[in-house]
Amino acid sequence: MDAYISALYQLLHNRDDKPIPYHEGCSFFPPIQFVLAVLGMPKLPKQLYELNHQPGWLSWKTFKKWTGSPPGAIQQRPTQLLKFSKMLASNPSNLGLVQDLVSKDALWRPYCEWLGVVRSAFIHEECSRHWEELLNAEWLLMCKTLPAASSPVERLESLARSDLTSSLGPQDQASELSACFPKVSNRRN
Repeated sequence: MDAYISALYQLLHNRDDKPIPYHEGCSFFPPIQFVLAVLGMPKLPKQLYELNHQPGWLSWKTFKKWTGSPPGAIQQRPTQLLKFSKMLASNPSNLGLVQDLVSKDALWRPYCEWLGVVRSAFIHEECSRHWEELLNAEWLLMCKTLPAASSPVERLESLARSDLTSSLGPQDQASELSACFPKVSNRRN
């Protein structure tokens, strides 16, 4: 259980004891709660949580606050951390997931959510690896490339030129988007 508490602390703080950067938004992988709302199942996470709830776990209300808030906004009482680590310990594969999240230098909620789904939903390792590569590509886009862009036009250009636009979007979408930017760049001059 100590490994879970240590990994959770690392997930919430970097080496200088400062909060890890937290990025909002999405381009290709929306938060799971949004997907469930679109499918008409907004209460499914609560129902599944309560169905699997075990003594010693966080209450649904606290769990929802923890998973729906940036790490800096989470009240980290020792009892809550202990309960959360008990939840993780109930499924040994969670330690690997938490350690993977700790290895990133920024948090992006859809990455955390979808990585858990991808690792548990696919039988074939090749399928999981493919979707993990796409998730990592969007993590780079959302946590590194877009925040580093100096203007909205530069962010749109980065999005249009992303490999994800051509691999997840319609076949000719990337070229159509890229073709728009010389026109925008000419208007600035």
